[in-house]
Amino acid sequence: MAYSNSKGLIALPTAYSKDGGYTFKKLSYRFIQPNGGISITPKQMQDIDSYRNGNGILKRTVLNNAPTKIEWNTPYLIYEDKCRLIHQIREGYRQGSGLYKARKIRIRYYNDWDDDYDTGTFYMPDVQFQYGGLYHGAPMYLPIRLAAIEY
Repeated sequence: MAYSNSKGLIALPTAYSKDGGYTFKKLSYRFIQPNGGISITPKQMQDIDSYRNGNGILKRTVLNNAPTKIEWNTPYLIYEDKCRLIHQIREGYRQGSGLYKARKIRIRYYNDWDDDYDTGTFYMPDVQFQYGGLYHGAPMYLPIRLAAIEY
């Protein structure tokens, strides 16, 4: 399977059932800054106790768990758009194994290595909101950086 515009680059869960699994909704490109606003690093290798021996040769122990990292920046957002984005993320936290306290969420993403879609369980680190003034009496938001790091 290849990239599908109907699925987008990343999608957040909207529903979960034990019979049918997760239902996803793609993240609208209106929440992704154009020209390099998103990066997906699929299947990152992890080492444990790697070292160089006495001859300078690297000895690696690569772990089986290869977590993906997703990072993106929003464009400038008006208050209503910021609320829509946060609502979609918070809804995702509530689905299936999601957990708001730990910011645990399932995400479907496009994996360039496999030219296919994968899903994983991620946590989302703290988000900093920066204000860029007022627009029609409501806050205007400077680009917001969001990240999702797979367990």
